[in-house]
Amino acid sequence: PSVTSSSSEEDRRRFGKCECAKDLVDVSVQNTLLPRILKLKEAGVPVWFAYGEQNRGRFTSEQLLADHGQRIEFIANGGHSMHADEGAPLFWSFVEKCIQSS
Repeated sequence: PSVTSSSSEEDRRRFGKCECAKDLVDVSVQNTLLPRILKLKEAGVPVWFAYGEQNRGRFTSEQLLADHGQRIEFIANGGHSMHADEGAPLFWSFVEKCIQSS
């Protein structure tokens, strides 16, 4: 399945469930995750990328996103589990900002 900027909301949701709701590690290793995410962005689906500041520079995915011109937010005091660790308050503020801007 695929979507375009003129696809219905239901088609976008179906695409998201079918194409994106898979084990991200397996898909990432196959080098198919970023193209799928970029297709969602091209179709108008809001997508944000965030890493905990403690993980800056540790993951190849960060460089891959930068190489493709994607904006990355770094959550201060956050690590791998930034939704639950020391970065949690700033992470949830970031999530709220993303939701409000959609």
